Amino acid sequence: MDTTLKNRIEKRAYELFLHRGAQPGHHFDDWVKAEKEVLAEIEKEKAAPLKKTKPAAQPKSTGSRRR
Repeated sequence: MDTTLKNRIEKRAYELFLHRGAQPGHHFDDWVKAEKEVLAEIEKEKAAPLKKTKPAAQPKSTGSRRR
């Protein structure tokens, strides 16, 4: 597993642990939930640039226009 990915999951799992009141005994559940959330965020980040791209502007005609 990539170190950066592991660190992101670890951080999120710890946040979930704290959110539950820092009660021990649910570390596996916290890890699994954090892993799902982080992987979903990464997929969203990958898809974001694709949504932002705009089609190329159509070149303007250089011919004369009649009015």
